[in-house]
Amino acid sequence: MDWHRAKTILIIAFIFLDLFLGFQLYTTMQAKSQYMNKNEQMPEQAFQTQLRQKQIKLGKPLPSDPAQINVFKAKVSNLPSWQKGERGSYVKTYSKPIYVKDESSLNKLLSTIVPHFSDYRYSKSDSKPNERVYLQTKEDLQIFNGRLVVQLEKNKLKAIELSHYTFTQSLDELPINSAQSSLLSLIESEKISKKIIHEVSLGYWAYPTAEEETILPVWRIYIGDTYYLVPANKASSQNIEKIKK
Repeated sequence: MDWHRAKTILIIAFIFLDLFLGFQLYTTMQAKSQYMNKNEQMPEQAFQTQLRQKQIKLGKPLPSDPAQINVFKAKVSNLPSWQKGERGSYVKTYSKPIYVKDESSLNKLLSTIVPHFSDYRYSKSDSKPNERVYLQTKEDLQIFNGRLVVQLEKNKLKAIELSHYTFTQSLDELPINSAQSSLLSLIESEKISKKIIHEVSLGYWAYPTAEEETILPVWRIYIGDTYYLVPANKASSQNIEKIKK
């Protein structure tokens, strides 16, 4: 084959490849512009295309999106009989660990020794083999840094650490970004690719202010061994928080 002719064919082939890739990028950006700027749901097919291009898989379907959610003011609850820990938490340790037969007996014991225990719900995704984690709830949503951490060893209770918030004021409802738009925003900002999204859930995060805490909605996105807390309100000035599990 004539070398010059082969070279010309290769050049034309590369030009067509560039045009194809450019068109694919253009259609992707058009889809983002059309749907995400208005905080509307991107069509499912376009959303799945976005994930495939980044080699990202969803471990669970995305949750439904409420239109609005309440915001609150709160104070860190004071527990004078407990030892103070870090970041407003309180700690109780046992020099002689307490035997517990099973989960039911543990919960019954905790209800007698942990203040506000009825405000907490067990969180399987936050827990580890020797560490049971309960999260404080408000209006059926978890407060991700309102944690009750129970340390166990061979069916024996060794220590408890808890953070609890007492609500002082209910503020205006805020419109919520969709789970889809929050996930895509995180993927872009953190350059995430080739990962499995284990879980996406809506809840609250307590942000400290001068005298009180502001309880704001966040999407918690669990990727690898990291929880990303993405502000769920479009007008929020808060940054994305990263927490290792």
